[in-house]
Amino acid sequence: MTSQISKSLRFVGRMVVVVMTIITCNCAYAQNTQPSVQQQLAQLKRLEAMQPDSTGPKEQQALLLLSTVVANPQTKEADAYLEEADRLINLLGKMKADDESTLPTLKGFYYICLIVKDPVQNGPRYYREASDNLAEAQRINPNNNLAKMLSERFNEGMKDARK
Repeated sequence: MTSQISKSLRFVGRMVVVVMTIITCNCAYAQNTQPSVQQQLAQLKRLEAMQPDSTGPKEQQALLLLSTVVANPQTKEADAYLEEADRLINLLGKMKADDESTLPTLKGFYYICLIVKDPVQNGPRYYREASDNLAEAQRINPNNNLAKMLSERFNEGMKDARK
């Protein structure tokens, strides 16, 4: 009886190793197949070239750049990403958007990125711009979920910073 139990345990142990190996390989493959920020930007720039009058690809580029900066504010690319996002936001300001709340949402997100990049220097300087732009976006479109989420996270972050 003991030998049957130990055989079963060895079998289960081997199966666990096989399953964990498969999961590890799948995770490694998934990480390698995710497009980089540069690849995603290149795809969006191709779309922009095909649809120069469309705001969608420009909005998506700005969101990608700002999301990357807020996630990794101290990388060497952060400043270049912020400059490109600012250029795109200014360009979008000259275009007719499908949703008028998109521009203040992007502006608010841009200011949040500046604050995250250097909270001590930029927090006092850009707090009002971030807050006002996100509030304007929500006033224009109360269903703008991105503006709501950014505003909530921004306010939580500011409360935590004051503690």
